[in-house]
Amino acid sequence: GGAQGHMAQGSMSDATPPEQTGHASCDLQEECESLRDRSAALEERNARLLDEIALLRSHCEVDAPHWAREVRHCAEQLQEIAAPLATVPLGAKLLVLVEGLQAAEVGLRAMGGAPLREELAELRTAFARHLNEGQAREAALRTETERLRAMLRGVGTSVATPAPAAEERGQSEARPAEPVPQEPGPPELRPEPPAPREPGPPELRPEQPSSQAPLPLEPAASLAEGSVEAGGDTAP
Repeated sequence: GGAQGHMAQGSMSDATPPEQTGHASCDLQEECESLRDRSAALEERNARLLDEIALLRSHCEVDAPHWAREVRHCAEQLQEIAAPLATVPLGAKLLVLVEGLQAAEVGLRAMGGAPLREELAELRTAFARHLNEGQAREAALRTETERLRAMLRGVGTSVATPAPAAEERGQSEARPAEPVPQEPGPPELRPEPPAPREPGPPELRPEQPSSQAPLPLEPAASLAEGSVEAGGDTAP
């Protein structure tokens, strides 16, 4: 509308006097200033609304799941209290309150919260707990392993001396006995064969006594003469 009026005023400016043209331009400038002010105000309001939306979104993503979890815990505790009193009127009323709390939890979860983030936080908490337990168990196992190693070192030190003797004895029993090399001794002394004996004078054997009468012995002088004669016969 302002543009059309401006065009109409421009088309009529040729027929209007200069005084009316100056008044029209002043009006247009005032209208532009007001539009600029309104635009700046709208921008400020938009920025404020964006901040409020971000704040509400953070509340929905953080506070709503938190309070939904708190309501669930309260409902669980109240249900534990009301379970033994189910047959009593008070127990029935408490169960009704439990149902109301469960419905409130569902409503809080449906307010644009982030149940997945809540579940992720719970999973992180459980994982951290299991991780701490695993680290504690690992430290205990390391301590036990060091203790057992120290015991084994002590046992090995105590049996280190007799162990080689037993091992050598086992090896000697397993292996056949090797012949022990004998050192060369002095040559054996064998008896020499008897030397050939030179023929000597015939042995004088005692004569056997006979039944005949003994012959008369000749005197020594006759024996000597006989030997001399025998020697003279043999000489050349």
